[in-house]
Amino acid sequence: MVSSGLEFLAYAWIILSGISFFVILLDMPQQQVHMRVMKLVWPLTALYMGPIALYAYWVWGRVSVVHERHHDKRGADPLSSHAAMEHTNLHPAEPSWRGTFLSATHCGAGCSLGDIIGEILIGSSGLIIGGSSLLTSYVVDFVLAFAMGIAFQYYSIVPMEGLTPSKGIRAALKADTLSLVAFEVGMFAWMAVGRTLVSSSPEDLVFWFMMQVAMMFGFATSYPANWALIRRGIKHAM
Repeated sequence: MVSSGLEFLAYAWIILSGISFFVILLDMPQQQVHMRVMKLVWPLTALYMGPIALYAYWVWGRVSVVHERHHDKRGADPLSSHAAMEHTNLHPAEPSWRGTFLSATHCGAGCSLGDIIGEILIGSSGLIIGGSSLLTSYVVDFVLAFAMGIAFQYYSIVPMEGLTPSKGIRAALKADTLSLVAFEVGMFAWMAVGRTLVSSSPEDLVFWFMMQVAMMFGFATSYPANWALIRRGIKHAM
């Protein structure tokens, strides 16, 4: 049984996430997003982080607004500042928490998209692996999340470094494998706990709220992995 308090929280967070998603989607065409893939990353992040993602987008994602604000105050191009260097992927020796946060959102967007597609496919097909719905989610979600995550990294790194497709795939695997696995580990841990505590199905909003919470756990566990990858120069800060 789902408590009324949890049900209310689920409805409230999903509504806030939906509002955040559409606000970002409507505002983004007016902005000069520094990487095309971020046009997908920001709305997808809002689907599980809700207003947290909206705040981060408003502060860091609206590049043209930041540019105008700095230009008016200083009469200089803000992209020449040390803070803006992370937007062009020139990371410092010690990654900033902002650069790491943005890299984690990039990783999380691909994973969350794969996880959402996976759960919809499982729910609509009735697929069961090894007689366990949780194991089924683990297998299907991981495969799709990993594929989507690598694709997101590929379409970031290839245009940025001018790589061939084969080199781009290798670079994407090198840059994002650890962070993608870290995301799924955190997410799967919460899924195991959540499904033990709450019995729900993909037809229920509470199920999707619990998935949102799982994705936030995944984001948290991917953060240190992203920091380490950036620190070692394996991955660029966003």
